[in-house]
Amino acid sequence: MKTFFGFLLSAFAMLSGPSFAQSTLDPSVVVLNRQSVALASSVYGYVSGQTLVLDLIAEQHPDLARDTERLKVLFSAAYGDPSARAYAVLAAAIPGAEQRDSMLSQMVAQLDGTLRRSYSRDESIAFLQEVQARIQGQIASPVLEGILWLKYAEQPGAEIAERRYREFSSEGLPKSLGSTVNLKVPVSWLGKDGDRPHIVQSWTNQNGTGGIFIALMIRDVGPAPITDADIKEAFDQPDWDAFMVGGGELIEAKPVVIENRSAIRIDQTANMQRLDVTLPTAMRSYMVPQGTNLVILQCMAFADPTKPSVDELPPDYGRMTSVCDAVANTIVFPDDY
Repeated sequence: MKTFFGFLLSAFAMLSGPSFAQSTLDPSVVVLNRQSVALASSVYGYVSGQTLVLDLIAEQHPDLARDTERLKVLFSAAYGDPSARAYAVLAAAIPGAEQRDSMLSQMVAQLDGTLRRSYSRDESIAFLQEVQARIQGQIASPVLEGILWLKYAEQPGAEIAERRYREFSSEGLPKSLGSTVNLKVPVSWLGKDGDRPHIVQSWTNQNGTGGIFIALMIRDVGPAPITDADIKEAFDQPDWDAFMVGGGELIEAKPVVIENRSAIRIDQTANMQRLDVTLPTAMRSYMVPQGTNLVILQCMAFADPTKPSVDELPPDYGRMTSVCDAVANTIVFPDDY
């Protein structure tokens, strides 16, 4: 069986980069696993290769040097220096500096051997145009998702605020129970069909490799439609047990308004059990009535599974709530219009 270190060796052998930049990324916000390290490696190699080609074009065509420097600055500004942020992930995964730098040096040599050649003027101009398109977001998956994950790792809600999102609609989906809900989710979050009857769709940060989750759920709570008066009564005579997961502890229940509808926001903690592993979890749920259906946006963050309780909120709690609020703020019920 290949060891984790062996996996890193094989990943780095294909993805190389010419600069060992320092980074402002806080690696504590990253879930390190094979998939996330491979994604960071892809970003590092992609950006480093791009930089090398731009430098070669500037050397071979001095009249284009100003354009190459301008594009490097614009790319870094658009994506928050992704090469340096990817390096921070790799440094966390391979903490031994001597071993890490030796591997990176080998990669630089391989990359240089692959890309160092003469570029015609037409090729050079075409590549400059390609980099300009990349700055506008035209980057193939999963590298784009990786770049955006690294940029917004500390503040995932900002990805939506800066219009880096994908649109989702429940229209026509069997699990939607006839409710059409439109919302926006960050590009760097991987979506998939829900694996339970009431989960329409779910998303995970770090392009599916992270520890923060969002799920869109729709439940039929008929027979009568839920009204604003029902929401008000829930706060006048609070009994939140029905809204809590097993063993959950309430942090806060708060009335909110989504799409001009009275809604409920509940924050709670719980110890989720998976086989013999206890996962301290924090959740934020937005519950919005639509006829006899209850539309629920549920967001979750897990703490260190070695801790026996949720006496302290998971470190990702703030990041989870910020992105949850950002997604909730995009909810639209198009049938209302």
